[in-house]
Amino acid sequence: RSVNSILFLPEDYAVSGLRGHGIGCEYDSRFLIRFTLQNVNGILQGASYRFSLPGQEAGGSNFVGPICSAVAPDGAIFIGSIWDSGWEGGRNTGGITRLVPSEEGLPNGIQELTATATGFDVEFFRPVDKTAAGKAASWSVQGYTRKWGGSYATPDSGRHTLKTEKIEVLEGGRRVRISVQEFKPGYVYDVSATGPLLESSKLWPSEAHYSMKVVPQ
Repeated sequence: RSVNSILFLPEDYAVSGLRGHGIGCEYDSRFLIRFTLQNVNGILQGASYRFSLPGQEAGGSNFVGPICSAVAPDGAIFIGSIWDSGWEGGRNTGGITRLVPSEEGLPNGIQELTATATGFDVEFFRPVDKTAAGKAASWSVQGYTRKWGGSYATPDSGRHTLKTEKIEVLEGGRRVRISVQEFKPGYVYDVSATGPLLESSKLWPSEAHYSMKVVPQ
């Protein structure tokens, strides 16, 4: 709803699965998003993923309202937050949160979603159940677009479910290739692990959102 500061994690980051990834501060919903970029014929596009729990109450173990960020030389991520009582001023509250990287503490989930000529490649941080990942019931793919209507917020339009034509489980369950129908540019595609795969594996994140500018050839 309101992404402010973004940063890119260095290529030598302590958590290898996150190297080069971007982190964005989502102010209104008080959480962090992660995003990855894909170069398709000179066009940059890519996917976003939840990096912390959204919709949590401010304070305590959650962010007050993340608005700025930085990576320290030791790899720690600093998130600056503010939550105000009105844009014209008031008794504003804020805080600084330090996040310490831990390879062992990273849950398994979708590491990166990339587009192919026929669908998507879903790469996980670690291998998942190959039998469950190969079932059509384990995946949901939806597309939608937005046509600006002149207001501050524009609702989704043209939301539809894509039919899965083929699923390939690659690299011992580390990567899943999904071929779909009705694939076209100008849409955002939500790809979610569901059903048998979620039942066999606790995944975070279990969904990804890809902004398709051009379809790879």
